[in-house]
Amino acid sequence: MNKVTYKVLLFINSGKGTKSYNVVMSKFKKQLIPSIDDSIHMLITDRMIGINYAGVNEMGCLINPSSITITAKGKEFIENQSSQKFRFWLPIIISIAALIGAYRKELLLLVQVLLQLLKSIMGN
Repeated sequence: MNKVTYKVLLFINSGKGTKSYNVVMSKFKKQLIPSIDDSIHMLITDRMIGINYAGVNEMGCLINPSSITITAKGKEFIENQSSQKFRFWLPIIISIAALIGAYRKELLLLVQVLLQLLKSIMGN
């Protein structure tokens, strides 16, 4: 899933999980995103959203899309994405904290040397 499609899914999910079809289309077309139709189509194909229609024409075809609703599969996808971000950043944060803790004295000495160097440069 590309970034635009994910942004569309997040926008639909915001609030109660239902947005007006016209609001979604105008928001993303206003941002000059030409692939909004492709993104909506992909989300429907993957069953992450559903479109509610206002009526049926004389041939029995659905007309006038009125709203877009996120499905349980779409909500599950968003939850999985956020948990993957957490799983990515947590070890990095722990590693950085461990490095700082392990080399605390050396880092302090380095900062003191840099401050003395700056002081001597500014003093001359």
